[in-house]
Amino acid sequence: MNGGLGLKNGEAFNLALFASLHGGWKEEIFRQNRLLHPSSSPPPPPFEVWKAPDMDCLKLNFDAAFNSITKSCGGGLILRNHLGLPVKIACVFLENVSCPTMAEGLMLRESLLLLKNWGYNNVIVEGDSQSVMQLKPTDSYL
Repeated sequence: MNGGLGLKNGEAFNLALFASLHGGWKEEIFRQNRLLHPSSSPPPPPFEVWKAPDMDCLKLNFDAAFNSITKSCGGGLILRNHLGLPVKIACVFLENVSCPTMAEGLMLRESLLLLKNWGYNNVIVEGDSQSVMQLKPTDSYL
């Protein structure tokens, strides 16, 4: 089986290929999932689409991946302008990380340090960890 779609090896690739050639790939995957698992829960909410910042600011998106075996994490960030074009891109590797939330928090900190070192102000910061994004960082964290 392959992933949560209940497909045999090779079928997921064919489904993705079909969906990419015929447009509406998200809807096709949801449709196939409902056919394979009619009693499963309803499909997840629609995908959130990235929104460009206003012309006078930049947007930073970051994410981290935690490895529980090595107690480390890798993360990446991308800083984009109002056209969605990359201004800066960076990758970070950190050791001595105890949990996924700590990985996200450290990645946020590293992202803010890089922004500060690069001299950027007026930046919208987005991440996918709600608990980390609710924090109100100040210079004392940096």
